[in-house]
Amino acid sequence: MKVCVLVLGFSIGSRLIAETPTPAPLDRRLNFIETIQWAIAHAPSLESVRTTQTIRDLELETAETVFLPQLDLSTSYGLRGSAPKTGGSPYVSNFGLQLSETLYDNGTSLTRRDAARLQKTIADLKYADERDKLILAIAASYFQYSLSKSLAEVQGQQFSIIDKQYRSVAAQYEQGVKTQRDYLRFKSELRRSEIEKQNSETNILKARLDLMELIGLAPTDAGSQFDFLPWQINLKTLDNIPRVPPDQRQHYRYRAAVLQRQVLEKDLDLVRQQTGPEISIAADANYQASDFAFTGASFDERDGTNITALLSIKYKLWDWGTRRRNLSIASAQNHVAEVTLDADLQSFERQAQKLMLDLEQGRKGLALAQELLTLETRNYQDLEADYRNGKVSYLEIVTALSNLLSAKVQLYSSYFAVQNLILTYRYHEGKLYASLLAK
Repeated sequence: MKVCVLVLGFSIGSRLIAETPTPAPLDRRLNFIETIQWAIAHAPSLESVRTTQTIRDLELETAETVFLPQLDLSTSYGLRGSAPKTGGSPYVSNFGLQLSETLYDNGTSLTRRDAARLQKTIADLKYADERDKLILAIAASYFQYSLSKSLAEVQGQQFSIIDKQYRSVAAQYEQGVKTQRDYLRFKSELRRSEIEKQNSETNILKARLDLMELIGLAPTDAGSQFDFLPWQINLKTLDNIPRVPPDQRQHYRYRAAVLQRQVLEKDLDLVRQQTGPEISIAADANYQASDFAFTGASFDERDGTNITALLSIKYKLWDWGTRRRNLSIASAQNHVAEVTLDADLQSFERQAQKLMLDLEQGRKGLALAQELLTLETRNYQDLEADYRNGKVSYLEIVTALSNLLSAKVQLYSSYFAVQNLILTYRYHEGKLYASLLAK
């Protein structure tokens, strides 16, 4: 009896992941890349950050249009009366156009525009971070599904082996060669293997449902032909495990934190500007005509134009300390936000340090699991030959088969755990999405 270890090559795929990918139809099996494409297009977790991006775009447009001149139109028509009558036309008419422009407002508009630009860039970085976290979550779920598939295959192989042995023992028992004790124990082992096989098949269905939920598929799609191609095992992954800590300086979180500090400073500047004199320069150009309807006068006789340019200075001499308190509050809120940013980045750095420990442990564990499977495979093959020759008992062959199964489970579990750690490493580099694109 030969027991083979499945070692197949896997390619991430040469197809690029687009930000707005064309999702695959629901009548096919998706590989890892196609699953990510579907999730980016449909996952509910990205909808909120996309909406935030739209909001930031609109806020930036609003902040930039403040520097453009505004044109207002006003017109009105009606009747008027008085008691006692004063004479004149009872008709009222008015038409006006006003072109206005704020030339200077203490720098408030510039500060708000700069803050809006920063917020837009931060929103884009947060989207990229949420997208990569979604990819990482999909990878973990996809690996769990693939692991369940692999374990189900192993359980099926074990069940076939035990079933074959059981049939042989049952035939020998009927012929009086084997005892009832051997027969019942093999039958018990067969039932135990059958239960494990059924559990593995159920775990596949559960993992599939979890993955479908994560990528944004409705429960009604569970009964369709929509499915996933399991990630095939390639033990050469052992050679690609990173050993150098990731450089997190280009990660989305770090870049967003730098910009967020600038936003906090802009917000504080707005409060500081309110503590001093408020200086503004505004220019208006007005064109207006009135009382030209039904009066016998022409429109040209009733119109007029005026242009004004005003310098305004406003300063509160006494406000019972309100401005000072507002500045203190803003400074305290700025400090709290700074502390929160620092704590988040420090936590992220500690995660990277733990990741390197897990990678080193995973590298060693995967190598040991591979060696263990080789030993258990050889041990089972030797014991099976001895069992056929009557040199060992049924208990030894069943134990060897159970050890072989455990070795396979250990290898597959270690392999997918390391794969997940490698993608987590790419995430901490800020290169997860790019690393998938490059393959």
